[in-house]
Amino acid sequence: MIVGRSGIAFNDSRKKRSCIRKVVLFLVVLTQLNDVAHYLASLYFGKRKIAPTSNPNLTWEGFAFAFPVTIGASYLIYPYLTLFDLKFGLIFGILISLSGFFGSLTVSVLKRDLLIGDDEKFDALKKSYLSRVDSLTYTSPVFFHVIRYFFDFM
Repeated sequence: MIVGRSGIAFNDSRKKRSCIRKVVLFLVVLTQLNDVAHYLASLYFGKRKIAPTSNPNLTWEGFAFAFPVTIGASYLIYPYLTLFDLKFGLIFGILISLSGFFGSLTVSVLKRDLLIGDDEKFDALKKSYLSRVDSLTYTSPVFFHVIRYFFDFM
């Protein structure tokens, strides 16, 4: 039996692997939902751009919409995909929303800096699947470091 700091006990490794898979799914679903909500709100309601030169799709209105949407989705799905309690479910919604926003912004700035003067490559990169994981570059380390610190099952 494996018991962590949070008191979560696993009788076998299959149960532990299943829990880890669900936690990864929780992270990916919330991160992608945050990106989609931010993009759609920026598209329809966005007026004030955050960084117009690096990513014209990011607006303050999109952030203000995506933040509560991600927290609400975290509240709705944490009981099904995690072993966390309500407090950690909401905290992880806040963390994923904030780190996803900063990850998307940072990677957009890096892409813009590395592809200066090559608009054709930049347009192709914007449409690629790699653009979908921009915010995961920040959310996953933050998420798993917090889990590792508070819960000892990974």
